[in-house]
Amino acid sequence: KRCALFGISRTIGDLMDTPPFKLGEPRYDQSTFWGRLRHFLDIVDPLTLFTTKKQLQDAVELLDKVKSNEPLSGVTNQQLWEAQKIKQAIIHPDTGEKVFMPCRMSGKDVVAVFTGSSVLGN
Repeated sequence: KRCALFGISRTIGDLMDTPPFKLGEPRYDQSTFWGRLRHFLDIVDPLTLFTTKKQLQDAVELLDKVKSNEPLSGVTNQQLWEAQKIKQAIIHPDTGEKVFMPCRMSGKDVVAVFTGSSVLGN
């Protein structure tokens, strides 16, 4: 079991309580503190920084199929939520373009470590 506290969302608990997929909506209940916390940790998950172009392309294509109501066979809710997470982490919602890696929410902590280290080192 991995620790969800650090943004690694693939815990046993997450796999067991995967809600039905809703395109464009948060995965976790936003009316509770834990739901909002899990949503935030999903947004800042640094693992999305390692997403390949192929994974991003597959995620966007899968969500486009959902948007156009194409039938999906063998696709789980977990896969749909993961595709939405990848797309939301990398693609800017207004421009539709990829966000430069250090400027993403998932990159803020990594960039802050280097920035802070360089400031303190001088």
